[in-house]
Amino acid sequence: MDIREFMKTNTVILDGGTGSLLQAAGLPAGTPSEAWNLTNPDALLSIHRAYYEAGSHVVNSNTFGVNLLKYSEKEAEALVRAAIKTVKKARDAASDSDVHSDIYSWSRIDGRSDDRSGCPSGGRPRFVSMDIGPTGKLLKPYGELPFEEAVRNFSFLARIAVSEGVDLFSIETMSDSRETKAALLGIREVTDLPVFVTNAYGEDGKLLTGATPEVMALLLTGLGADAVGANCSLGPEQLLPIVGRMKDFTALPLIFKPNAGLPELRNGQTVYPLCADDFAAETVRAVRAGIRIVGGCCGTTPEMIRKVAEKLNNEDRLYSEEDLYTEAKTAVSDSASATPKTHAVSGCTSVTSQTHTVSFAFGGRPLIIGERINPTGRRSVKNALTNGDFSEILEIALQEQADGANLIDVNAGLPGINEPAVLSRLVEELQSVTNVPLCIDSADPKALEAALRVYNGKALINSVSGRQDVMDEVFPLAKKYGGVMIALLLDENEIPESAEERVKIAEKIMKEGEKYGFSKEDFLFDALVMALGADPQSAEVTLDTVSLLSSRGLHSVLGISNLSYGLPNRRVLDSAFLMAALERGLTAAFLNPASAEMRGTYQSFLALHGKDDGFNEYLRFSELFPAGGRKATDSAQSRDRSAADSAQKREKPPISGSSCDTGVSLSSLSEAVFNGISARAGELTRTLLKNNTGTLILIQDGILPALEKVGRGYEEKTVYLPKLLQSARAAEAAFAEISGAEAARREKAGALRSEETAGSESDAASSYGESSSKGKILLATVKGDIHDIGKNIVKMLLQNYGYDVTDLGKDVSPARILETVKAEGIRLVGLSALMTTTLPAMEETVALLKKEAPSAKIIASGAVLTKEYAVKIGADFYAKDAMETVRIAESVF
Repeated sequence: MDIREFMKTNTVILDGGTGSLLQAAGLPAGTPSEAWNLTNPDALLSIHRAYYEAGSHVVNSNTFGVNLLKYSEKEAEALVRAAIKTVKKARDAASDSDVHSDIYSWSRIDGRSDDRSGCPSGGRPRFVSMDIGPTGKLLKPYGELPFEEAVRNFSFLARIAVSEGVDLFSIETMSDSRETKAALLGIREVTDLPVFVTNAYGEDGKLLTGATPEVMALLLTGLGADAVGANCSLGPEQLLPIVGRMKDFTALPLIFKPNAGLPELRNGQTVYPLCADDFAAETVRAVRAGIRIVGGCCGTTPEMIRKVAEKLNNEDRLYSEEDLYTEAKTAVSDSASATPKTHAVSGCTSVTSQTHTVSFAFGGRPLIIGERINPTGRRSVKNALTNGDFSEILEIALQEQADGANLIDVNAGLPGINEPAVLSRLVEELQSVTNVPLCIDSADPKALEAALRVYNGKALINSVSGRQDVMDEVFPLAKKYGGVMIALLLDENEIPESAEERVKIAEKIMKEGEKYGFSKEDFLFDALVMALGADPQSAEVTLDTVSLLSSRGLHSVLGISNLSYGLPNRRVLDSAFLMAALERGLTAAFLNPASAEMRGTYQSFLALHGKDDGFNEYLRFSELFPAGGRKATDSAQSRDRSAADSAQKREKPPISGSSCDTGVSLSSLSEAVFNGISARAGELTRTLLKNNTGTLILIQDGILPALEKVGRGYEEKTVYLPKLLQSARAAEAAFAEISGAEAARREKAGALRSEETAGSESDAASSYGESSSKGKILLATVKGDIHDIGKNIVKMLLQNYGYDVTDLGKDVSPARILETVKAEGIRLVGLSALMTTTLPAMEETVALLKKEAPSAKIIASGAVLTKEYAVKIGADFYAKDAMETVRIAESVF
């Protein structure tokens, strides 16, 4: 029986933890658990069989730690094949216990009995899953691992698993949405076997890189996952609300796989606090709330899974008409068909950035799509796309976001450039500085695919049309990568003259889209705005089209500025047309959010229709745009206007906060660092140095204030990891310019140092560079652990704050750490561990340092640690994230 078919009408029980059970079986501390796939398969066979016999329908192979960054292709293949063979052997050997002989029948949602044919045991269905874990590296642009290299890694593993006959894949414990996408794409490009995906969320309900459960539900549904949810990091009580947040954003079955609580140290042993009965009670509570797939992660055992099965078996009725999935059951069933739904639950049309979700809703707030990143009529955008320096474009995006754009349109369609390469790079750089969703705009299918492939989220795709050749090109891309499509209401016969004919094209597009699993929720229909000067009736036809679309429950979008092309006082006419369209039910509009006239119309509409509580937004707008229509604060509004308005162009003003005519000042440098625009930060630093700005002043008044600001935002949860990392990289670019200038100065002087310059401002600046005097810190991931994402982030921040960091890397023995501490006189040591199996190595390292180097202070950190655990093993500090490590360093030195 296929797992897709089974989970349509059954609650699915997964397995539990493996690492802690292997430790109990004698796995030496620091030894990768997957090594036993080859050297001690009987231990794994026993664990897998115990889970099957406890009631698990799905058991994972012991391949969580296998990847091509850690092993050669030959080694990885041997480990994967051995692991899967062991699970299959356990499946075939497992027997049905008397207690669970009726598990298959009780798990039926509809209460009917079913044929058990195809089950290896002749009883309840048992499935073999290939377990896929994170590589331990952060992907570019935030880390060093290229996206395509990550995809290749996961595709390689998937091919081996398919050849070994697995039933499904389980992607687990991913803390980065980008790596999760790489894993799912890598599998999907090899096979259409079912894929379950769970991510590891922090206590704040977000991934390490900032994605929310809502974002992940939309992203993974669009990419073709079969079930989504969360695992690891948290206990059942803390994890259930996180999984529950997904229910309004996907019709897929949800997965709940918590730890057995948070780890504690008792009598020198790492233990998890929940007993089997308590864990099972919490799991049953999740099932009653509508969760369809349940299991356990760190600290869970076959006995816990057995208790889950027993408690579920004693439930009189698991589901009621009021359960979470009543409305979505049809969509859930459809998701297992040949053409799975690509959208979320009925009525939900949403797109995402890497951290935020934006939804289109009837009767809700119409949305603004910023239109200014487009080379048409915008010289600075053309120049940026041609020369490859995107700093100007990044500033436009940041300004559009600040001015209220809900989404930002990105168009790189310029003759003479490699549009696929340019657009994909531009999308990556934009996502590194802005957190609003992007509208990826291209008429080139190759460019569209290149951008969608690297886009971290669910994009708005601009565009498709009623032309068959265009649908044939765009629909497969939207199916593969996910996204909401803008559909132009034109076809092979060009643009219809009547509203009714345009809506017929919308119906044609939706009918064709059904072949790919699309529904009306996957489209925004562009009613088409024509130049009023060329056709005085065109505006009325467009407005009638918007009305008809709204009456049929279809979303609409317009490019407002096309209307006034060639006419005077364009903004007056455009703003009047915008109000008319909004009154007809327009869902979204392309416009310049910094335009006083357009924003005035938009804010007035919200105020008049009760969509602006307390008129707060209207009052804010009135402060920014006082009488006369000029914006009270500096804005990108004065930059890059359309060619039709070029006669009214004003000279580009300096960046906000600048006091120089050139736009170069310490505040502009600070802004570039805060926004993470590395090229701009480097350019400004060079200019300020040429203007004889002191290097210490550059650091203390330009760079460090920005780092402090973004650091506070990160601690307060208003800034997410991607922005923190980009700001750190921008600071690195500025520091590199300072270091280069200092090297040139020393070379010119003929000596590295001299009596005359000792203690000067320039030397003070070097304390933030290679010869930091703020303090020496050692970082290491403990023995047996190959994950260093968190450690690398900490390293970058500490270096930017002026600390001298010795990074020993990953899988580092206690003896080597001690040796380095003594040799270099280290005062502060940061130890990281992500895996439960490496907690003993953490404890051993702390104990050795306390005995042999008692003057060194120790920070313990990692996803599997708690503050209480860190204290019990003797660490001086516990750091929950990178910024807390910086604060600890500031308290030590």
